[in-house]
Amino acid sequence: MEAIQRQVYAYCFARQISCPESLRLFRCELNRQSPPLLEEFVLRNDDHLYNQTSGLSDLISRAELRLINPTTSLQTLHRALEKLDLSNEDRLRPSWDQYFMQLALFAAKRSNCMKRRIGCVLVQDKRVISTGYNGTPKSLTNCNAGG
Repeated sequence: MEAIQRQVYAYCFARQISCPESLRLFRCELNRQSPPLLEEFVLRNDDHLYNQTSGLSDLISRAELRLINPTTSLQTLHRALEKLDLSNEDRLRPSWDQYFMQLALFAAKRSNCMKRRIGCVLVQDKRVISTGYNGTPKSLTNCNAGG
């Protein structure tokens, strides 16, 4: 525990690892646990995910990375996670191009055109000069208002 407490991570992101329910039931049998009846299993799973005070669905929806674990052992999962190199800073921090494209996509959300939502970012020397998005001219009815 002390070793974990001493480590300082520059970046942190939420990950979700899930698997099919049938595989989770199968894992119970592999671990020599008596699996619950299917109805009980589904009710427990629903409570685990959607309980109003302790459910995980809101947290899961915010995960930046979602993985499906089709394996039957933790060792196989750990090997697969190591291959992904999730702590690599290049995976955690977007390149400049990715960063500016995300800004343009976000600016496009301000567009009132229902057919094409276009955003732009003007950049010079890796600095944002301006952002913009398409829309109807000031004197015309907006697309989203029937124009």
